[in-house]
Amino acid sequence: MQLLQSALRDLSQAIPLGERIAWVGASSFEQRCYGSLARIAKEQRTITRMLRVDYNLTKDPDGEAQSWREQWLAKMQQYASQAGCVQSAVADISSRTASEFERLLGEFVADALVHSDCLVIDLSCFTKLHTILAAVAATMFSEHGSIAIAYTLPENYSGMAENHPRFDGYDHTVVAPVVSDAILKSESRGRGVVLLGHEERRLTVAMAELEPPGGRVIRAVTPYRPDFAQRTRSRNRKFLARLSSLGSWEQSDIPMADIEVLSGLVRQEIRRAASEDGPLIIYPFGPKPFVFAAALIAASEYPSGSWFVYPSPSLYDPYTTQGVGHTYWGVLDTSGTQQVLEM
Repeated sequence: MQLLQSALRDLSQAIPLGERIAWVGASSFEQRCYGSLARIAKEQRTITRMLRVDYNLTKDPDGEAQSWREQWLAKMQQYASQAGCVQSAVADISSRTASEFERLLGEFVADALVHSDCLVIDLSCFTKLHTILAAVAATMFSEHGSIAIAYTLPENYSGMAENHPRFDGYDHTVVAPVVSDAILKSESRGRGVVLLGHEERRLTVAMAELEPPGGRVIRAVTPYRPDFAQRTRSRNRKFLARLSSLGSWEQSDIPMADIEVLSGLVRQEIRRAASEDGPLIIYPFGPKPFVFAAALIAASEYPSGSWFVYPSPSLYDPYTTQGVGHTYWGVLDTSGTQQVLEM
């Protein structure tokens, strides 16, 4: 099983016209949280049911995030209403464990695939942890109906939590299996997949927990926004220099829409880890479609040995992103056929 993407340019090529859509995603202080809903409404599609995940985070140092969350939530509700959605639920998971989130998501997905033609999982404002859990849920339910993902880029990236003057490090670091019954084998025989983001310090903290002897560093490239990739490289220059000096880590730049190439590289690292009876360790700091795709493949093809490392910051910077940019669409494939959906 894999996540598919390609150069298709409109929503009708991702989700056939007339299909009833169930939508799940998160509200946020980031404006892009309503991006896919706006596109669905403008294409005059029908949403039959909706699950909005509400983190209700209190890690806002300046107290500004709440007003923005309310403003963007009103936009989400407006577009959902325009799409005809009358059955909407809210999951406040600020105090829920990962397993409780997984259960809530699984219940919604199971119901959605019975009463709708297609489930859309909007990853835009999920945490990376919940993006991984969504991928695992997708592996369990993909044969029961059509599942698509949506991901909206911002117009710009600005502040980062670790650069905020009140940033006080990371509360804790999650070291967890992608699939719950995986075994953590010796990291000395493992392989890493680093999905590069903008937070070098966070990645360094993660590597301090588990560092395999080699692996692959993957950087997303957005063709019409070269500044995004340049920022990723500049913000990780010390980390990249250290790994380059080791000689056992390969680096790859992959276009945002080219999930096929990403999938091939993740599979290559899985084969290398499995040949040494070692773990595959995912560092999920890049774009969420990459995180979702890597977790999907790991859960499907190496469930017994795949892990991830995820430090949780002491605060969130409400200025992390600005605006609503391009929305990517992808579908799940259970046949093994290679194809991509992008709009």
